[in-house]
Amino acid sequence: MVKIISLNVSGLGTDDKVNWVKEIGEGEKPCVVGLQETKLKEVDETFVKRMWYENNFGFAQLNSDGRSGGIMTIWDSNIFEGTHAAGEDGFLAVVGKWKGVEGLVGLLNIYGPRDEYQRLQLWNKLGNLLGMRDVMWCIFGDFNENAVETTDHIMVRCSYASAVWSKICLWWNIGRFNGSSLSDILSSYGLVSSKLESVWQAVIWSSFYLIWKARNSKVFRSKEMVVADMFFEIQFEFMAGL
Repeated sequence: MVKIISLNVSGLGTDDKVNWVKEIGEGEKPCVVGLQETKLKEVDETFVKRMWYENNFGFAQLNSDGRSGGIMTIWDSNIFEGTHAAGEDGFLAVVGKWKGVEGLVGLLNIYGPRDEYQRLQLWNKLGNLLGMRDVMWCIFGDFNENAVETTDHIMVRCSYASAVWSKICLWWNIGRFNGSSLSDILSSYGLVSSKLESVWQAVIWSSFYLIWKARNSKVFRSKEMVVADMFFEIQFEFMAGL
């Protein structure tokens, strides 16, 4: 039986956490363990051996970015022989030979971003990887799909919407954007002169509509969301309405 365990460890910097991973391995005897959010820079075989339940193992790692992130995949080398490993922000892929299986097998360990736009970008990137017809993929990890997608997040807080609003604020010369909700945007009428409030209101509502439209195109049509293109479209709508 193939058993793969995936754990978001929230850091492996303590002996307690390392021992916890090893105890799970000793109890479950997995073929593969995928760890997310290790918060570790490069580690050696001695460190990994402290976590694995027997002597025969292989591993690959994606270093953390500062004090966050980090992905590690450990496998039973009696069952799987990893020959190639590659990783970028959000995933670690290992390809090799699985005992008794013809062809190549891939282990894809994912640590998905919380931000929806970044998560969609990651899945688009992984789509090319998973399109490799000569590899059978085992996919596991922390996809962060349970992150709550609120209207405030979609329209204001996500990295894409926030970048769009920042450009709009610079365009209107009203200072740095620091809003986090729809109400923050709607209460910004006082930042412009009374003569321009109605125009500013039109810009806000047209921007809401265009951001929502772009988000739906991304989700349902896989259309790329480009901040510069969105800003141009908002400006075009503004000029067309004059």
